[in-house]
Amino acid sequence: MKINFWELIKEYNINTLPTFYASTPKEAQQNSKLIGYPVAVKINSPDISHKSDVGGVILNVNNSSVKNITEKLMRDIHDQFPKASLKGVSIQKMAPKNGIECIVGIKRDPQFGHVVMFGLGGIYTEVLKDITFRVTPFEEFEAYNMIEEIKSYAILNGIRGAEPISIKCIVDVIMTLQEIVRKYPEIEEFDINPLMCYSDGCIAIDGRVF
Repeated sequence: MKINFWELIKEYNINTLPTFYASTPKEAQQNSKLIGYPVAVKINSPDISHKSDVGGVILNVNNSSVKNITEKLMRDIHDQFPKASLKGVSIQKMAPKNGIECIVGIKRDPQFGHVVMFGLGGIYTEVLKDITFRVTPFEEFEAYNMIEEIKSYAILNGIRGAEPISIKCIVDVIMTLQEIVRKYPEIEEFDINPLMCYSDGCIAIDGRVF
């Protein structure tokens, strides 16, 4: 059974942003008007899972640019991956500013079973490898412990006048991931990347499942 990332997000009531799919640049322009500007334009292809790594995500796109950017994005990705199936693009409302980008995921390890991962996004993951892991199943208090273990935990609590984010919202997402793989044990990997976190909640911006 093929599992859809966004259907799981909806099924388990994880917050996300208004998103429309478009197969043509003209349709992308029309859909962006429904969502409201600015928007993010993302390539839609089942063969490309890490869209940002290949230039498949354009952020903060305004009214006059959507059609042209969509045309160029689809052309550039086709040139890079001529054999990839391109279904068009997704148009997503831009997330509110001042959030902290996190990564939450779960992966099936051949020895330990499903393992949950948490870390801060951007350079904290790519450069510092600032992530923590727990073997499922575990209780809520252990989710708090794994979040507190990251080196950059102080950032979540607010530094230099920044408002602290809701740790509880991250814990809720971590516990939800455990529920998902209990219902769908065949899942090999499920990532929410990024999970934008704020003082009053979290928003799943993108992700993948297989």
